[in-house]
Amino acid sequence: MPYFNQSQTFNTDKAILAFTEGNIANISVTIDNTYVGLNSELRRVVPEGLFVAEVGNVNRFLPRAKVTQAISASATTFKMSPYNIFVPGDILFVNDPYSILTVAASSATQTQVITVNGRSATATVTTSDTTTSATEIAAAINSAAYLNQMVYAISDASAVYIFSKNGITNIPITESGTVTATLSSAILATNNTAIGTISNIDPVTGTITLAANASVALPIGTGIGVPVNNILGLHVHSVDFTLATAKSCALYTQAAGVRTQYLPYFDGLIKDLFPKMLFDSKF
Repeated sequence: MPYFNQSQTFNTDKAILAFTEGNIANISVTIDNTYVGLNSELRRVVPEGLFVAEVGNVNRFLPRAKVTQAISASATTFKMSPYNIFVPGDILFVNDPYSILTVAASSATQTQVITVNGRSATATVTTSDTTTSATEIAAAINSAAYLNQMVYAISDASAVYIFSKNGITNIPITESGTVTATLSSAILATNNTAIGTISNIDPVTGTITLAANASVALPIGTGIGVPVNNILGLHVHSVDFTLATAKSCALYTQAAGVRTQYLPYFDGLIKDLFPKMLFDSKF
């Protein structure tokens, strides 16, 4: 009696594209497995929904990720996702320009006003606990639709990190109100904040080890990566390089709908670079 011997599990890719029509994949590039590390299953497999970029003189999956384990001051290890599109020797930078609002003192019913390009959001804090107050201020920024088009905020202890969504330009930010807080003097330029050089990546745990102490502390959710020359397009399928030295990948530059909740990494700069792609998490 015949039977099938399935030696490994088979995963079905998530449907990155929401619609079958209105999509154009007009670029094809070859990617070398030199720039694809091992995943937790010890295979050179990358997930679906990665963008591809020119980095130096090679094409590789866009080396950008979100911090999933906070980078503390002078740390040598942390975690980010996705991680196996990075390799030892990569020099990491903060992707988005940012400023830091540090809450020194607060009390119930005090207010903190954040103004971005002349538009303001007001947070009313409910406690003297500066960590809670920072969380409430970050929430007020992210819930203000007009501010959230330009910036997003992440709180960490008593600090609020305010990132520029366009990933390029310095956006003027000011603060006022009755909460005692200090805003760093200016948003830092993109790719101007070096974190450190990767010396090792543990494929099982996803732990990143730096060659020296991290130069800056960063909260969970921060976008970090390697500076790129150009982002070429979106690859919608997972790719297995375990038995291949290189693979040819078709890239989409136009799409009637892209489900952003399935993308391993996404930011405002990517959205701006591809005006013919409709990005949405609600498809």
